[in-house]
Amino acid sequence: MTLIRCYQCNKKISPDAVACPKCGAPQQGEIAEKKKEGKRKADQTAGWVGLGCGVIALIIVGSCIAHFSGQASSPSPPRRPLSEVSTEELKRDESKLDDYTTDELLDEIDRIDRKHGW
Repeated sequence: MTLIRCYQCNKKISPDAVACPKCGAPQQGEIAEKKKEGKRKADQTAGWVGLGCGVIALIIVGSCIAHFSGQASSPSPPRRPLSEVSTEELKRDESKLDDYTTDELLDEIDRIDRKHGW
């Protein structure tokens, strides 16, 4: 069997040696194995990080979809027709007018005008 030289101390050693018996330097097979093991661990870590980022992204996208589609918000109470809201109610709380569109308000004014002949 042919001996090889240690890359660190230059002593002749067996090619099957894991480390140099004189200086303890790991030999090429051992170094390559450690590099592969380190790369494998780095790849696993990157995979878990990528998976975690993907899950977080899905949660954010799902929350946005639910929010903007109205599923996440509570339903608003049913709105009464403007003709059923009394003038006294509107005087007490003018913000009720915000529930109605301009066209609905104008239609109600026209209805009242016709009713009174104005």
